[in-house]
Amino acid sequence: EYYENNAMEYWLIYNHGVKVAQSMVDSHTMEGLRQHLGCFTYDRRTCPTSTRLEGLLASLTFIREGEVYVGEEEHIAQPLRERIEESVALGVRFLLDAQQSSTENNMQGGVPACYPVKHTDDAYVQIDYVQHSMSAMMAYEKFVHDKKKNSNKIRQGVSKLKQFGAGVANRVVQSSSTVVATGGNNPDAYFNYFLLVVVIVTVLVIMFFVYMPRSRRKRVKRRD
Repeated sequence: EYYENNAMEYWLIYNHGVKVAQSMVDSHTMEGLRQHLGCFTYDRRTCPTSTRLEGLLASLTFIREGEVYVGEEEHIAQPLRERIEESVALGVRFLLDAQQSSTENNMQGGVPACYPVKHTDDAYVQIDYVQHSMSAMMAYEKFVHDKKKNSNKIRQGVSKLKQFGAGVANRVVQSSSTVVATGGNNPDAYFNYFLLVVVIVTVLVIMFFVYMPRSRRKRVKRRD
C-alpha cells in the first residue's frame, strides 16, 4: 500500500511537470521564436526567458522519450523532448547575445532588462537578470555535457557489439570451411551459425531503440 500510494504521487507530480513544460513551449511557435531572436515572450525581456529556460532544462531531467507535443497553432506533432531542446537552444542564444560586451559602467557580461537595447531603461541591469541567466546557462552546459557523454557510451556499446559480431562471423566462416572439408559432420559449426543469428538479432534490436526514435522526430503534419 505504501508503494502504491507513492507511485500514484509520483505520476501525479510527473504529469503536472509535463503539463507545465508543454505550456511553456506552447506559448510560442518556433518561427515566432526565431523572428524574436529567441525571446520566449516576444517583448525583448531577458528575465522571463531565463526563468522559462531554467524550468524547461529541469524538465529534461525527467520527461520520458514517449511524450508527444502537439502544436495547435503550427499543426505539428513531434516528441516533447525535441520541442523543448529546440526552444532551449534558441533561448540560450538569445541570452548569450544579450550579454553586455562593452566595459561601459563596468558592466561587461551583465544581462540587461531587454535585448536588443532600444531605450535607456532597456540597458538597466538587476541582480536577478544576471542570476537567472547564469542559472539557465549552467543547466544548459550540464545538459549538453550529459547528452554528449551518453551518446559516446552508446557509440562505444555499438562498437563493441560490432567487434563481437565480427569475431563470431569469423568463427562461422572457419567452421563452414571445416563442414565442407568433413562432409557436414561438425556440430560446432551449427552452434556457431545459431550464435551468429542471435548476435545479428541483438544488434538489430539495439539499433532500433537507439536510432529509430531519432528518425521519428521528423515533424508530422496534422491531417485534421
